[in-house]
Amino acid sequence: MSNSPTNKVAHASSVSPQQTHASSVSQPTTDTLEACTTFFNPHAPIQSSQRNLPHWYQDGVAYFATFRLADSIPRQKLKQWHAEREHWQKANPEPLSNKQHSEYAERFPERFQKWLDAGGGACVLRNPACGQIVADAMRFFDNQRYHLDAWVIMPNHVHVIFQAIPPHAPKEILHTWKSYTANKINQLLKRSGALWQREAYDHIIRSPAQLHHYRNYIAQNPVKARITVTHIKVVHPSEPK
Repeated sequence: MSNSPTNKVAHASSVSPQQTHASSVSQPTTDTLEACTTFFNPHAPIQSSQRNLPHWYQDGVAYFATFRLADSIPRQKLKQWHAEREHWQKANPEPLSNKQHSEYAERFPERFQKWLDAGGGACVLRNPACGQIVADAMRFFDNQRYHLDAWVIMPNHVHVIFQAIPPHAPKEILHTWKSYTANKINQLLKRSGALWQREAYDHIIRSPAQLHHYRNYIAQNPVKARITVTHIKVVHPSEPK
């Protein structure tokens, strides 16, 4: 990404939470709707890795990913969250029941998201220029290295649905976005040091229903956080049958 993304892509949509709530915010093109339609295949090869979070990789499938600013959640709070989750997982080994899945979602991913939406840290992405850097970076290789679906840039984190185009891998794509934008934002703000949390959350989308769920989640995130966002793309397909 040696050239400036702003020379190649259009500006992201500018909307308010009230607009985000409406289905007419961003009318998806046919290409957008068709891009993210390859889902997790239990019979295809899977690569996995784990640091603090588990990561599963499969060629050509759609992903929901979240990457956040390094100061968005206090380190001690995050350490306690990881310890609680590790204890819970040991006490609730796979396979999980539906009740256990619901309990896990409420105690860990949902609670984590509430912390992010509370607006911890400096929230540099609230600065429209910083948000524009991220939006341009994500759109720069759209339909070349990946297909972008819905996305939103919140004050201290980003949600995005995308589908990697082989041989490009999700891990590589996320790293490129974060590395490029960290350099540009640090330059703009005349700051130094880590901008993004090193590890991102990524989840293989398993079905059309799950794709619809994450698209709706992205659309509603600013509304539930009661904030106005400058950079967002909302996709509202028909409810999956």
